[in-house]
Amino acid sequence: MTIAEEHARYLRALVEATPVGNRAARLVEAMRELRASQWDASELSLRGVFEITSAALAEREALLDGLIQLLREGTEGVEDRWLREAMRLRRGAEGLVELARQEGEWRPRAWNAPLNLNPVRCQITLCKV
Repeated sequence: MTIAEEHARYLRALVEATPVGNRAARLVEAMRELRASQWDASELSLRGVFEITSAALAEREALLDGLIQLLREGTEGVEDRWLREAMRLRRGAEGLVELARQEGEWRPRAWNAPLNLNPVRCQITLCKV
């Protein structure tokens, strides 16, 4: 098992042990703590938390909505990446396009995320008025 998988297992267990209403805040807090304390935790992934086990996560959509809300307030670059990940997990490519349109001026990398999924289709979608 890799370090990334261990981190994902830890974070998943933490989410499952936390009351539903506090999950998003606790997950972001734990990810920040891991990132600050572990030299190899810079690539923490929200996707890993959801995919480390095949078991469905109760209240998945509520957790993602909470993460999106919290991460939109974040100022660190890595939180930007986590926000893009949460938008993709919750709303797919359309969510990434929405993020780019709404916050692309403040989050320039938001424009890259939809293009990484399907460059031709997303260029057309992003250019629509």
